[in-house]
Amino acid sequence: MITSFFGTTYKLILMSNINRQRKKIIFVSSYLARNGTEAFLMNVFRNIDKSKYHIDFMCFSREDIAYEDEIVQNGSKVFVLPRRKEGIVFYKSLNSFFKEHHYDVLHWCACSCTTIAPLFFAYKNHVPIRITHSHNSSCFGWHNKFLHYILRPFMNIMTTNRLACSEKASKWFFGNRESLIIKNGININAYSFNEKTRDKVRREFGISDSTKIIGHVGRFDPVKNHDFIIDIFASFTNTNNAKLMLIGIGALEMKIKEKVERLNLEDKVLFLRERSDVPDLMQAMDLFLMPSLFEGLPFVLVEAQAAGLPCLVSKNIDMKVKLTPGITFYSIEESADSWSKEMKNVFANFKRCSTDEYIKESGFAIGETVSKLGNIYNK
Repeated sequence: MITSFFGTTYKLILMSNINRQRKKIIFVSSYLARNGTEAFLMNVFRNIDKSKYHIDFMCFSREDIAYEDEIVQNGSKVFVLPRRKEGIVFYKSLNSFFKEHHYDVLHWCACSCTTIAPLFFAYKNHVPIRITHSHNSSCFGWHNKFLHYILRPFMNIMTTNRLACSEKASKWFFGNRESLIIKNGININAYSFNEKTRDKVRREFGISDSTKIIGHVGRFDPVKNHDFIIDIFASFTNTNNAKLMLIGIGALEMKIKEKVERLNLEDKVLFLRERSDVPDLMQAMDLFLMPSLFEGLPFVLVEAQAAGLPCLVSKNIDMKVKLTPGITFYSIEESADSWSKEMKNVFANFKRCSTDEYIKESGFAIGETVSKLGNIYNK
């Protein structure tokens, strides 16, 4: 009994010491849905050394949490705070949170400075390392852009470490100030092209080998340009046996479904909503389509290239996302018919194969990303 008591006490003391030694980090993002920014954070969370770092998550929407079970099972917490539209309650909750919870690092991932409040309250409550991580290169609405530029000097004052996913994203957030480009690292093995997985997934959906699958992964938001995606696909399918695979959720989903119905494309467009098997679904695709209005350096394009897919994407996307020969940039000023013709050109000149070495050489392996972040967290 005495031995058991002292053994248990020793273990508790040991665990207490380990917890004290670990860096406490809070990841902050508007959502925890299966979007690019959140997928990046989860990849870091999965691959970081948990004996050195303890990571919790903060978000502002209970509706879109896709990763909570996995986070909790790994001993971390998800804090869901009121949304900004709730006014004073939002600001009070943030202030109370940082008063009551003591973190060594705030890692705030954002698309504009309009969501600066978590950074401000971390600064006010003396969180030592305050990282601002830019994941976009613009935003919608003149009022949002105006507010972004008004708040940007204050953000730069309160930030200790400036990170961005691309040069464009850095310019948008930090102007001419120096920042560190952190590549959206992935688990390359999970996406590496696999013929058996491709055949299996296509059989599950009842799609023949002769059918071209055009794929897109992205939230149904205006920036992703789903309306134009449907126009391009409608033009392409006039003369080609094809299906469109749309993965994601969002406010515009019903509007896009209604357009698909009006064009009598219901049997050709698959709305797959949120999925945890995106790497497998990418194996089944034949082309990845992304005519976005603007982006930073899209995480999903790294994944698509890692899957060996040819990618036809908007020229408004940072061209540094080109990691393989299979990516083609095209202007969104061109018509849907022109995009459709370009898709045919891509198919005519592309042979799918493994792109693992391209991804590794480009520095997009998750291990390299985690190592760079660890150096910042340890300062």
